[in-house]
Amino acid sequence: MPDIDIAALRERAGLTAEQLPDDASVDQINAALAAEQEPPAEGGAGAEGEGAGAAAGAEPIAARTLPEGPVAVDAETWETVQAGARAGAELAATTARRERDEVITAAIRDGRFAPARREHYERAWDADAEGTRTLLTASVADGGLAPNTIPRREIGAAERGGEGTVPDSLTRVLASIPHAPSKSVVQNGASR
Repeated sequence: MPDIDIAALRERAGLTAEQLPDDASVDQINAALAAEQEPPAEGGAGAEGEGAGAAAGAEPIAARTLPEGPVAVDAETWETVQAGARAGAELAATTARRERDEVITAAIRDGRFAPARREHYERAWDADAEGTRTLLTASVADGGLAPNTIPRREIGAAERGGEGTVPDSLTRVLASIPHAPSKSVVQNGASR
């Protein structure tokens, strides 16, 4: 029989002296180690201690080295999960950009700022989406920009006559304004 330290083997395998006696034969050692490799019956006795069966290779190496919590998956499954995560992130980014652009376009249409400032507000949104949303959509009392600061709608109202005619009130105003001097009067006045 080969020189085997039964006590050390028993300790590494988590076996008792009854399971692996000091004078065990090679067949008894193999039988005891094989019994340790079999999974325990539900609720039944199995190996005692975490190292039981580890020396005999009962557990895969990954199962012995992973801390509690992580889950080992095959590479194909992991790549599928990663592809789904990337697709979800791209969709979220596209949705966020679309929402940003819609709010900024509405603010320009409302005259809250000039179209030339679009890029400025896009950068502001990217840095602070909620703050910029409030600035562009809230009322002035709630911290928003005033609508029609950049006139986008007609301001005031004028009387309208028929198409191409000047309203009577405007005709009266224009008639009350002294006419500009003619070119000859300006030239004669300048030569004096």
